[in-house]
Amino acid sequence: MELGEIGVFTRGRRFTKKDVVAEGIPSIHYGEIYTRYKTWTLAAVSHVRADLRDRLRFAKHGDVVVAGVGETVEDVAKAVAWLGDEEVAFHDDCFAFRHDQDAKYIAYAMQTANFQKQKNRYVVRAKVKRLSGESLARTKIPVPPLEIQREIVRVLDRFAELEAELEAELSLRDEQHKAISLRLLMEASAGMHGKPVERVRIGTLAKQSFRPEVLAPGARYNCLGVKWYGAGAYLRESRLGNDIKATSLNRVRAGQFLYNRMFVTEGSFAIVDRGLDGGLVSNEFPVYDLDKTRIEPGWLLLSLLDEFTLKRIEAETTGVERGSMKSRRRWREDRFEAFIIDLPPLVVQRTVLERLDALQNLRQAISEELAARRQQYEYYRDKLLTYEEIG
Repeated sequence: MELGEIGVFTRGRRFTKKDVVAEGIPSIHYGEIYTRYKTWTLAAVSHVRADLRDRLRFAKHGDVVVAGVGETVEDVAKAVAWLGDEEVAFHDDCFAFRHDQDAKYIAYAMQTANFQKQKNRYVVRAKVKRLSGESLARTKIPVPPLEIQREIVRVLDRFAELEAELEAELSLRDEQHKAISLRLLMEASAGMHGKPVERVRIGTLAKQSFRPEVLAPGARYNCLGVKWYGAGAYLRESRLGNDIKATSLNRVRAGQFLYNRMFVTEGSFAIVDRGLDGGLVSNEFPVYDLDKTRIEPGWLLLSLLDEFTLKRIEAETTGVERGSMKSRRRWREDRFEAFIIDLPPLVVQRTVLERLDALQNLRQAISEELAARRQQYEYYRDKLLTYEEIG
């Protein structure tokens, strides 16, 4: 059945970053749905000011809150079943789906390959990807009796528990990596290795790279993005030239350093790996060649990612912030190039990076096991949620 036949989508009301408080009204922001929530939740991860209550819209226990906006097509329509005892405010780039089915079942059904295939037909592929409530209402999911829905949920919840065990271990490894990274960075910057440390502007180590590619209407191009928290560059999408608004994009090479001007406060920095060599980026992603006789790319990445440095960077962003969109503020290239970092000798940089690589290898082993578990989960999820349509 179409989702619009079994329930109603309601759009939320706007609140901004400035409205977020430590204690107040439980709230769900669209970006949190695909970064901080799983399939269902009993509690909100953030809150907004209590005096906003009359201006907000609320989801009730059993509603499914859906992201209407995302960085990627995959992010759009990510759903979380709200199972909290109290109402939760939801952002105006979200929809609350009210229905009389099993809420977890609905959220699981919206993860399947079949649902994603339907959704992809409706996503508006602008810089920020969007999906309307009307389009969501036209997508179909199988609707078996409630007792069958609950049995499917029971099985899939067990898979989720197995994943959660590995995710918890992975999270601990990430915290360990973060703490040791900061300690090693501070030791190296303080000259504790017995080597002199310079304080230099990034612009003395990096030169901006321009390799413009004029787009041909019928040609296909690999467009790259930069993940948050230093997680690396990635293939955002492959698009035809006539589907891209820009007339030209900048081509990157393996080993270059780039960042997203709009999301630097989220650690959106990366080194281009070999698999992405030749990819294209817009002018929102400045690209730099580094002087590798003086700096290791990994050292620059490490120097920009600790929380104290990110706060310094945030203070240098310029532009008008509109609503909740931090992306309206940018870290310009001249600011990036003038930014001062500590620069120990190459031998110290390499020693630090080698130690962190050893930690990263341990993390990678856990990550690979988690990826295998997720593949297993996705296989059985789609099997359990595939039916022959009747009537």
